Amino acid sequence: MYRLLLYSIITSLAFSANDIRFTDGQSRCTLRECMCEVRPSPPSNTHREEGLSRRLSIYFEEGSHQVRESDKIRIRNFFSSNGRVAYSVIGYTDGCGTTGDNNLLASNRAKEIRHFAPNGVAPSLIAGGEVSSDHSGEARRVDIIAQSSRMVTREIEKVPADFYLIDASGSMWNGHAQWSDVVSASVKPNSRIFLSMVSGCRNNQTIGSVIPRGGTEIWYSYWKILEKMAPGQTLLVVSDFESTYPLTQRERSFILQRVRERGVLVRTIQL
Repeated sequence: MYRLLLYSIITSLAFSANDIRFTDGQSRCTLRECMCEVRPSPPSNTHREEGLSRRLSIYFEEGSHQVRESDKIRIRNFFSSNGRVAYSVIGYTDGCGTTGDNNLLASNRAKEIRHFAPNGVAPSLIAGGEVSSDHSGEARRVDIIAQSSRMVTREIEKVPADFYLIDASGSMWNGHAQWSDVVSASVKPNSRIFLSMVSGCRNNQTIGSVIPRGGTEIWYSYWKILEKMAPGQTLLVVSDFESTYPLTQRERSFILQRVRERGVLVRTIQL
């Protein structure tokens, strides 16, 4: 069973880092900050055909949500080839203009694409928001994702995030199939992916080349990744949250306070 959770701020109590245990997690890890930053893997031969058929990106002119005539056929063919499955339609913009205007534009772009869905199919709409800070053509687009039957993949695709923190401890993953779900799941362009491990990975590896193993200091990794985030960014954490030292309620409150102070949004998929 997978649970998609939203961490909300439940307390305003102030604590000192000296009062909590998870911040000494580095002493139990050979990796700096108990995690490594990895790159998305290119589709393997096994997943290449599925990956290409399950995702379609449609690009827009700056400031526009009108679909080009040449793209209308591609959209209809995409819906037709994938059939009556569940779809996510995620709208993005570049960083030019106000945040409010960009969120509205991202939503309008997604709505335009949804109009092409066949009768009886109602794709879920997600406003992915701003992808870049400049006039990036890559950012002015909508991604259409035909959701996989694989549960982990489907849940990750629902949450466009700026940062991903994935628990790569060996005990959490039920064989290679589950790990492949994470490897093949769609992630937001220009996002950063971190694996929480005590040891076993290095920066700039592809995620598919990492073999889940050993333990994790997920709470310490979580704490450190918050330091890398800017206000308004989103973090998605995939974990069972069973670290060597379980988090106390007091420590949980301390982390949630830090989330509020950083002005970020944290979502979790708990396995």
